Amino acid sequence: MGTFSIGEAYRAGFGLVARKPLHVLVWGVVYTLLRVLPYVLMVWLVGPDLFKAWGDFVANAAAGGDPGDLSEFTRTMQNVNSFESLGFLTSILAAAIFNAAVFRTLLRPSDGGFLGLKLGMDELWQGLLYLVMVILGCIFVILAALVGVLAGGILFFIGKAVGGNVLGGFGIALAVIATLGVVLWVIVRFSLAGPATFANRSFQLFESWTLTKGNAWGLFGLTVLLIATILAAEIVLGVAMLSIFVSLGSTEALSPDAIEAFFQQPADVWMLQATPWLVGGTLVGALLSGAIYTILMAPYASAYAQLTATPAPASAV
Repeated sequence: MGTFSIGEAYRAGFGLVARKPLHVLVWGVVYTLLRVLPYVLMVWLVGPDLFKAWGDFVANAAAGGDPGDLSEFTRTMQNVNSFESLGFLTSILAAAIFNAAVFRTLLRPSDGGFLGLKLGMDELWQGLLYLVMVILGCIFVILAALVGVLAGGILFFIGKAVGGNVLGGFGIALAVIATLGVVLWVIVRFSLAGPATFANRSFQLFESWTLTKGNAWGLFGLTVLLIATILAAEIVLGVAMLSIFVSLGSTEALSPDAIEAFFQQPADVWMLQATPWLVGGTLVGALLSGAIYTILMAPYASAYAQLTATPAPASAV
C-alpha cells in the first residue's frame, strides 16, 4: 500500500469547489431538499393539528381544568413519527447521491451524469454503505460510551483516593478524552469505505481497514484538520450572521417575551409569518452545505486515489 499527501488531500475539496462551483451548488440544493422535504410535508400536513392539540392540552391544564383526552394528540404524534422515518430514509438517499457525485467527479469523471449527479447502482451501494455504517456506528458509540463511563468511574475513585476530587476529576477527563480518541480512530480506519465502494462498485466497508493500514495517523491528522476547518468556518459565519442580525435591529425578536407572544398566536398565523425565515434559512443552508460537505468528503477520495494509484483528481478539471 502506498502513501498519500495530507496537503494534497486537504486541498482536494477546496479545489473541487473552485473548479466546479455550479456542480457543488446543485449538489447542495439536492441534498438540502431531500433532507428538509419530509419535515416540510410534516409541518404542512400535520403541524396545524399537532399545535392545536397541544395548545388545547396546555390551556386546559393551565386553567386548572381537565387536560382532556390525549388520544388526538397521541394520534397526531404517530403521524409525526411516520415523517421522522421518512426523513431518515431521505437522509440516506441524500448522502448517497451527494457522496457518489463527489466521488464520481474525482475518481470517474468520464461517467458524466447531470453535473455529476446520477441515480443508479453507485448510489445504491453508497446508500447501503451509509445505512450499515450508521447502524454499526450507533452500536459502537453506545458500547464505547459504556466502557468510557466505567473507566471514568474507576479512574475517578482511584484518583480521589490518591489525590482527592481534583485528581479524580482529572481521571474522568482522561477517560473522556481516551473514549473520544478511540471513536475518532475507528472512524478514521473506516474513512475510505465510501470511495473504495464507489471505485470498486461493491460493498467495501471492512476493506477500508486494510486500506488505511500504515496511513492511519496521516488520515487521523487529516480528519482533525478538516474538523478544525469546518468549526472555524462555522464560527466565522455565525459571527457574521449575528452581526447582520444586530445591525438590522432584530435582536428584540429573540427576547423571551417576543418569542412567547409569537407562539401564542394561532398556529396558522405564526407558521405563515415564519415561512419566509424558514425558506431563507433553507436557501442559505443549501448554498453552504454543498461547499461544506464537498470540503469534508473530497479529501478522502483524494487519499484513496493516491493510496491506490487511481488517476489524480486533477484529471477532473
